[in-house]
Amino acid sequence: MMTNELMKNGLWGVVDKKNKVLVPFKYTDIVVLDATHFLAKNDSAYGIIDITGKVTVPFTYDGICIWAYTEEQANQLLTKIKQIER
Repeated sequence: MMTNELMKNGLWGVVDKKNKVLVPFKYTDIVVLDATHFLAKNDSAYGIIDITGKVTVPFTYDGICIWAYTEEQANQLLTKIKQIER
């Protein structure tokens, strides 16, 4: 799915190619991780959200660094992060 990260009123969100809002404009930063996941920052912490805006990794981190070369590697890393959270 093609998406665009856009800023509105100083906050970031994600829209599809028809400008339908997928992720609300409520984040101070958004970075694309893969076709369905985004690294996002709220007022004070980082977390990971999916294409629907659902939080998949809680906003409890001062920073998140992800080095992945393929979508599969990114998904494996997300799985490991989720396991650590439990």
